[in-house]
Formats: sequence, C-alpha cells, structure tokens
Amino acid sequence: MKTLRTLPPEGILDALFTYQFEKAPGADFNYGNPASVLLGIVLQRLTGKDLQQQGRERFFEPLGMTRSGWDPLTRDWNPIPPNEISPTEICEFRGREICGEIHDESAWVLRKLYPVGSAGMFSCVPDLLKFVKMVLNDGMAVNDAGDKIRVAPAGILELVSNNAFTREDSARFMPEGSSAANAASACTALGWELNSEKFMGKRISPHAFGKTGFTGASIVADPSKGAAVVLLSNFTYPHREKNADRIHAFRAILSDTFFGSI
Repeated sequence: MKTLRTLPPEGILDALFTYQFEKAPGADFNYGNPASVLLGIVLQRLTGKDLQQQGRERFFEPLGMTRSGWDPLTRDWNPIPPNEISPTEICEFRGREICGEIHDESAWVLRKLYPVGSAGMFSCVPDLLKFVKMVLNDGMAVNDAGDKIRVAPAGILELVSNNAFTREDSARFMPEGSSAANAASACTALGWELNSEKFMGKRISPHAFGKTGFTGASIVADPSKGAAVVLLSNFTYPHREKNADRIHAFRAILSDTFFGSI
C-alpha cells in the first residue's frame, strides 16, 4: 500500500475496492495490509462502531488493557502523555519525527476517516500479555473483580494455532479443482503466522503463533507451553533499514532464550 500514500483517503479506498486479483480467493496466500483495512471497514459497517469503540468494548475494558487503543495522544479514553511514547522514525514522507501517531503512511492518510485495521493501535507489554493470555486460555480471562469472563468465543485458540488452509472446512473456500498447495504451505492461521523460524526461533512447537510489526514489535505464543513473549521496540528509529534481517534475528534469539528456559 506504500504506493497509495500520496492519494487522498477516498482515493486509497477506491483503489482497494476496485483492485483486480490475479488468482481466485483460496488459491494462494499473500500477506498484505488491504485485507486488514477492508476487514476493519466491514466490522465498522456491521456494528456501526469504529475500531476504537469496538476494541474498547470487546477487549481493552474487559481485560484491563488501559493503555491500548488508537490515537493515544488525543483519544478521550486514557490518553497517553507524549513523553511515555517512543518515537518511531524521522519520517522523510512527513518531514518530521513520528511519535504517538500511526507509522504506516497509507494508514496515516486513512485515519482522517476512521481508525484503520492495518496499523495504528498502540499498546504496552503488560496489556498485550493480558490479551495473548486470554487467547492461550481459549478466550477466557479473569477481570479485576476476580471473576472468570469469556472475552472471545470458545475455539479461538484452535483457530489461531492451526493452518487455516488445512482445516477440514477450508475446502469450501478453495477454487474448484484447486489443491491450494501454495496456500497450505504458507502455514498461516486466522490472523497469525505459524511456526515461523525467522522471528520465532527454533524452540517452539508447530502450533506456535505470532505476529510482527513494522517498527520492531512482535508477539510469539506457544500453546504447548502456555506462554508468550512480547517485544516492543522502535527499530525503525531514526530511520528504517533496507530490510528486517537484524530485527528478525533479535526476535528469534529472544524467543529461543525465553522458550528454551521454560
């Protein structure tokens, strides 16, 4: 989506809505931000609430994630002082230092319309650990009053820790006559990557799931060990590097060190 960043928000949406795919849905897997943007729009239209509202009602408040959400500097719910947020880059595109605002350029343009599903949610390690602990407990959590609550539907752990393209019910999403071999080998779960050695290391199970963020963030969780490690960094500061090799290597070492000790 980097090529769309010079367009107005309506122009970016028009490009997403009219994009022509080279392959039929289910025939292959290709990670990209457009799917996250479109999913956020679908959720907003279905509920009549933006992602900030939905996140607060469904996750942040039930889990006590008091420092999580979009627009941390200006939101009316638990705003975060700028001196408590690390800058992420001296941005050539914006001509200034970025701190406390969406780093992704296209998502930064789209923010004029609403919070975007592909980028811009800020958090902290304790909050993210509360979220991933809930997922590892198959959607269950304990609130501040000590009561057990269901935050996500039962079965969520199975969905995020197994290859979405090898599920028994996935065939109905595949093009007729397609084996979807490329998609299956991608080893992607619902919203998460699976068992990716490049940033998860070698001391995880095949059902370990995780996600990386462009500025240097990552989560790795292993259901077999009931544990997770979260990294938040501003690796892109003061300027982004040509590739993510160094931060991936650090993520893998961190994961190996953590999971190798438990």
